[in-house]
Amino acid sequence: MFMDSHFMRLAIDYAWQFQTLTLPNPAVGALIVANNEIIALQAHYKVGMPHAEVLACQEALLYFFASDIRKREILSQAFVAQKEYFTCSIPQNVPADSFVQSVIESFQTETCSEKIYDFLMRFHCGIFYECDLFITLEPCNHHGKTPPCAKLIAAIQPNRIFVGCSEPTSKASGGFQTLRNIPITQNVLFSEASKLLYPFLVWQEKSHFTLFKIAQRLDGTYHNGVISNMDSRIFTHNMRCVADYIVISGETLRHDNPLLDNRFSIAPYTDSKLPTIFVLSKTLDSKDLQKFRIGNRNVHIARNVQELPTSGFIVIEGGFAFLISLLEECGVQEQRTPFIVDSILGYIAPTLSTFSNALCNEEIPIDVLQRHGFSLSHTYSLLDFWQKKAGRKIEDLQRNIVYWLIRDRDC
Repeated sequence: MFMDSHFMRLAIDYAWQFQTLTLPNPAVGALIVANNEIIALQAHYKVGMPHAEVLACQEALLYFFASDIRKREILSQAFVAQKEYFTCSIPQNVPADSFVQSVIESFQTETCSEKIYDFLMRFHCGIFYECDLFITLEPCNHHGKTPPCAKLIAAIQPNRIFVGCSEPTSKASGGFQTLRNIPITQNVLFSEASKLLYPFLVWQEKSHFTLFKIAQRLDGTYHNGVISNMDSRIFTHNMRCVADYIVISGETLRHDNPLLDNRFSIAPYTDSKLPTIFVLSKTLDSKDLQKFRIGNRNVHIARNVQELPTSGFIVIEGGFAFLISLLEECGVQEQRTPFIVDSILGYIAPTLSTFSNALCNEEIPIDVLQRHGFSLSHTYSLLDFWQKKAGRKIEDLQRNIVYWLIRDRDC
């Protein structure tokens, strides 16, 4: 029981690294264990890309090929026996050893969900029979932008399956029924796994999700220079790639003159367009925008929260003063506007301001946040996760604490 919870927690923690990047899909993690050893740990990256279970099975097959002589031989024989399957991608006249290696190298770099799925369905060869599969969410049972994960798992027949929580939508549910012939333990770390679904559930309810992002130092300051470490900046810029809108205050625009671009983003997020910008200000004039670095972007000025967007993924960036003013104005206006802050993402850097007259030295306004229904959902630290994903030289060894607050959906 302890190890079941331990493995599920690893899958949950890994999925949180991709929270909101998957919208409108949920963040999902998957982990595979063989002989008490973790051989695969994956998460869903982005809508339209392979689901966590498919990526974990891909990683596990590659692990077995590299580390298990018996299973390597089984896979190699299957590849050679079905050479015609690879006609379009690999020359048929190469020696058997070279052919098999070419197959594995091609599979290792494959990112198309349909192709990975089809490969696993055709060549799993019974190598997963002794594996335990841990998934934060019931495997999907429908064919949307990607094939049904439940059908794949039923085909590879793992030893046991452990699931954090059930699929909440009728469209994708039914995975447990498809997997009824495999021993399944449900609701492992149910509360923690359910919190992963919060942005997805909000989106399902109202077709948009609004996140307030803030970064601060230990003394509460958030002006004057870079605060977040490189990993936090990469995540923020990845998030800008999938966001539809960025909202800032007029004060932030005047004081920081931000670029609000995605220059630090990494694949698979870099191919997205930049979000539309809204500046919330009662005094700023549109002709003034050319003075700032966002002047050539698609920028709108909103005089109040009623003029802010209420569709898609909305990221608000600012400090606690802006957050509090938004919460209070939304509280007054909530009968007339659907705009509301759903979640708060905070970065805390272990540094102090170098300015003796530091601006905006503020503590986290816990009483205000609680009054508006916010509670702590998850915390973790960011050091080099995204830099390693990008294959970059590690530039920054300063660890950031990351916290997520979610709003009670009944508030």
